[in-house]
Amino acid sequence: MKASHLLSLTILGLSISAVNAEEYQQLKSGSGLCLDVFNAGVADKTPVTPFSCHGGVNQQWLMDSQGRLHPKNAPDKCLEVGRNVTYNKTAYIAQCNNEMYQRWRWSGNSIHNQSNPYMVLDYYADRQVIGTWQFHGGSNQQWEWVKSEKPTTTTKPQKPTQADDVRHIMISVNVWGEYNNRGWARQSTLREKGNFKLYNATIYPDIAEGYDLGNLKEGLKQEDASYHQENVLSQQRFISVHDMRGEQQPKQHSTDLLKFFKNYIGKVVSKERKNHPNKSLRFSLMVHGHGGVGLGSLFERRLYPEDARELFNYIIEKSGNKIELLDLATLCNESFWENISNFYPYANYILASQYTSGGMKGNIKAVTDIPEELYPEAFNSSMSLREIAEERLKRVVDIRYANQTGPSVPNGSTQKSKTLIDSSQVEPFVCSLKGIYGSTKPKQHSRESSVHDVKQYLLDLKTHGADQYKLNQSLQAFDQMLIKHVTNEFKFSEFWKSYRSYGLGINPTFYKHTKPVGKDLFEAFTEVMHQKPQCK
Repeated sequence: MKASHLLSLTILGLSISAVNAEEYQQLKSGSGLCLDVFNAGVADKTPVTPFSCHGGVNQQWLMDSQGRLHPKNAPDKCLEVGRNVTYNKTAYIAQCNNEMYQRWRWSGNSIHNQSNPYMVLDYYADRQVIGTWQFHGGSNQQWEWVKSEKPTTTTKPQKPTQADDVRHIMISVNVWGEYNNRGWARQSTLREKGNFKLYNATIYPDIAEGYDLGNLKEGLKQEDASYHQENVLSQQRFISVHDMRGEQQPKQHSTDLLKFFKNYIGKVVSKERKNHPNKSLRFSLMVHGHGGVGLGSLFERRLYPEDARELFNYIIEKSGNKIELLDLATLCNESFWENISNFYPYANYILASQYTSGGMKGNIKAVTDIPEELYPEAFNSSMSLREIAEERLKRVVDIRYANQTGPSVPNGSTQKSKTLIDSSQVEPFVCSLKGIYGSTKPKQHSRESSVHDVKQYLLDLKTHGADQYKLNQSLQAFDQMLIKHVTNEFKFSEFWKSYRSYGLGINPTFYKHTKPVGKDLFEAFTEVMHQKPQCK
């Protein structure tokens, strides 16, 4: 059963059958480590960490009738991650209270938070900490009660994983709707630098190939290297995107693509584990699209949302870590928000380029696309992928459609914006929309009256007398969600008048519009989301 289905069934079936209400016991994760109060501390905010099971009082826990978890070394304290239970929160002990965020429930072998049941207790293997994460069923989210045993050895608590202990793996995917070339334009000859490794996959109309090309030797072109069979890790044939008919063939196409990606990712993980057994793997995904809407678009037409979510869950399961960065370079306006809302639970950051683009290149005055070398060339142990992406966006002066100096036709598609999104702030923003009603129509777009400029629409509502306090809170939450946002609005102002966009529309895939007029904006936004956020 897919993780997306498991989630809904699990939430409905929450129980406390696994509670040990009568005695203190150890809580052991599927990875074999136990829940441990760091250095047996008793002060508020003492971290709760994963550690070798030794049976000490700081590893013994009791879940009371309300679902609160008490450590035996500090029985008046309870485990929590703070009031806002969401991604990337780390666990600690604090004075017990009656708030829901301190309460937990069991479902199967997972421990769900009662204030946000989609969030479960999670062992972050890459950082050696305990926190909360959306349920995906991986071993790092599985727990069991075990009776305490005397330790056979003593070990000092481990420090959080350092940058040198992390191996960054970026899968660069080129999606092509035609065979006009093999998809290697503007790609990197440098594919490995320190703890960064770039792998490549190319998706054609009827075949997908995944490679490990390594750093290219002098004089060897990328496309030539891709022909060498020893560089091909995975290959999958499927019905051509040009020949798909009805409903079943596109779905089968998506299923075959998912099969390819799973096989390819599995081989990449096996290779990395063999060559770097002591490294924690952290994946990123960079997707280029070429060949026209519906032909070169991976997440809009070719890989169904449910299959994309299954792929992301698979990456998390195989690596043990959340995806670091999704660099999605092909999101047309009509599917932008659904893609973001579908994928934010699986990645720390999303860099999305609206309409067709490969991203950025070195010329900061006329940015056309992002060649792959952006990441390996900029990578170093002190700079995160988010910081690399953010620094490049800060240098952007102009954004243009690839190989164009402006719109080729008055209403032609032109790359319009790039947005770096903090995934942990998506839910707070959406929840901030509760109680704000769409009392006016959005500014006219080239198609219907859907919202294509979220911030502008909120500002328009302010001028029409809507709740000023709530709107200010929502605008603040919006700005917190966007780490960096750049557009070509001022460069092509005439074009923007007829096709306005701010990088966050709320239209779903396949052009099924949701309209905010007369609706609570929370309901309007969540119409196209895979799941509604659990707001306070």
